[in-house]
Amino acid sequence: MSEKTKIETETETKALSPGASMRLDAILKGVFDKLASQRDLNKAQGGLMRDLNIKIDCLLRLLADKEVVSNEEYEGAYNEILGVRFLEETEEIKKGDVAWIGYEAILEGQKNPIAKSEMAVSVGEGRVSFEDSLLGRKIGDKIEHTEKMDDPRKPDMMGKNVTFMIDILKVKTLVDGGPHVVQ
Repeated sequence: MSEKTKIETETETKALSPGASMRLDAILKGVFDKLASQRDLNKAQGGLMRDLNIKIDCLLRLLADKEVVSNEEYEGAYNEILGVRFLEETEEIKKGDVAWIGYEAILEGQKNPIAKSEMAVSVGEGRVSFEDSLLGRKIGDKIEHTEKMDDPRKPDMMGKNVTFMIDILKVKTLVDGGPHVVQ
């Protein structure tokens, strides 16, 4: 190129003066340097968190091996700090609880499940279609929930019924006075 750098757009080509071109290069270099620094920082933080989790896990194993604290005692103390507790088997699930469930999804006309998994469901957030069927239920309950598939990403299943066979495994609920972080 000559003394001017060209910037091409969809409609026209514009020429930048050498000074403007140098400023643009400097700005772009600064942006890319910041992105690289942020990526490196994120990697470092991820590594630190991984190391911290490993050290905490090792400490917990040592404490449990020496019978200083059991896993149940640790989890109880941890939940108390978070301001949560596990529901008793006689208590009903309500909005705001987090239920751990096992489920199978069976598509109409098929015998084998199209999905089988365990997951945590924050009841009342509307992220899972069958959340409302958990309300008022208890640990150990088995639920059958059927709905019509309407996911455009799965055209071969559109309009067919899918039945979820749900087992409620455990539930955490908020306790007054805690920071209310349910995990």
